[in-house]
Amino acid sequence: YLTRLSPALRDFERRTRKLEREQKARFERVEDEGVLEPVLAALHRLQEERWSAQGSAALATYMGFLRRLAPLLAARGWLDVNVLWIEEAPVAIDLAFRLKGVYYGYAAAFDPDPRWKKYGVGILLLASSIRTAIEDGLRTFDLMRGEDAYKARFDTVTSRNHRFRLLKTRKRYWIYRI
Repeated sequence: YLTRLSPALRDFERRTRKLEREQKARFERVEDEGVLEPVLAALHRLQEERWSAQGSAALATYMGFLRRLAPLLAARGWLDVNVLWIEEAPVAIDLAFRLKGVYYGYAAAFDPDPRWKKYGVGILLLASSIRTAIEDGLRTFDLMRGEDAYKARFDTVTSRNHRFRLLKTRKRYWIYRI
């Protein structure tokens, strides 16, 4: 994978070194459950700053779900949370879970502050998460649903999600795609 990505990878590495040098940034995997709640609170704040137009009630429900789910996943060793810190503040967070050799990217957010735009902090954290997954021997890095442009930068394979509904009549079952 890394050899297929080599020109882009060199760019990620160069930009990462620049960010670390200029901003004293550090990438960290959250493994201590005591740090998990403050990181989830920061994820909520970053999501709110970026997507406030989408409605805060839906985001609060979603984040409540993540706050209940994350400790359960962590207890089983399935949770993967990576954070990009600058000056002891999280500016990008990637929350994922790992199961059977697959990394499932589930929720991510980055600080929309214009200071970080030139570095591309969200994409650099994602590149760091991919590198960590490879180093840990995971076979697949699934960016999950959506055809966002940033996913194409990682030479991804697109798979389709389909929703089906099962209807029962007196004599048969009918399946149709939604």
